Amino acid sequence: STTFDVNVFWMGKRHLEKGRSYTLKLTTQEVTCEVVGFKKVVDASTLETLEDQDYLAKNDVAEVTLRTTRPVAFDLFGSIPTTGRFVLVDEYDVCGGGIITTYTPSKTDRLRDEIRHRDFHWLKSDIKPEERAYRNGHQSALILIVGPSGTGKAKLARHLEHKLFELNYQSYLLDGRNVALGVSADIESQHKKQEGEVVRRFGEVAKLFLDAGHVVISTSNVFNQEDHSDLRLLVEPCPVVEIFVTDDEEPEGNFEIKLSQAETEKEIEAANTVYKYLKDKKILTGHNYSI
Repeated sequence: STTFDVNVFWMGKRHLEKGRSYTLKLTTQEVTCEVVGFKKVVDASTLETLEDQDYLAKNDVAEVTLRTTRPVAFDLFGSIPTTGRFVLVDEYDVCGGGIITTYTPSKTDRLRDEIRHRDFHWLKSDIKPEERAYRNGHQSALILIVGPSGTGKAKLARHLEHKLFELNYQSYLLDGRNVALGVSADIESQHKKQEGEVVRRFGEVAKLFLDAGHVVISTSNVFNQEDHSDLRLLVEPCPVVEIFVTDDEEPEGNFEIKLSQAETEKEIEAANTVYKYLKDKKILTGHNYSI
């Protein structure tokens, strides 16, 4: 998990504060973390609860929520003490220590658990992914074409699918609308949409095509960067290529390819740009028709 509640004792000269980066050491793991909330701060000398205090001074204790930059394996201290305690390092000094008390899984944590269960029970084909890639001339890959509405994403997706098909690659345009009309047709409540069910189902459909060895191409105005992270989890270990089509505004986030709206209006040239990128990244490797 990346988010959990802890009891922490602070010994640092500088205050433990929200938003600052610290190094959490737990067993053999080291990961960057930050405090996202103070639930209770206690003055160790007077045992007085300090109301509404959003920092922790030297020698004081607190109940806080920590968030790490990547998942950490741990147990609650009450269950297995050895893997439920940690130290905090501020720059180069050990400045605090604590125990993990509670854990509320986030949406991403729950998704990871579902994917772990799915992959453990997945009935794999006797044909290995490497064999499919060798014959198809490419790896399985998910290509997400994103950006503002009206920038030519759909045309680019169709031209790219057709170009790859003409070159005998296994390409498929997976339109989110088709998924919504099919396997997601029963999703009506806003709560399910907020919980990421639409993204999960889209990712599972994409996973099936990727498992069959395809290059899956899709466009979306709906999915945000958090959704893209979930899609990456759902289709691992297949690569995900994000192409941002911009209306001349600088996009936020890290994208492999950025194309202007003027470039996408020249669909053939834009598709060639993406094709060359896929070749350079060894996603398209060339055909071998015998195994």
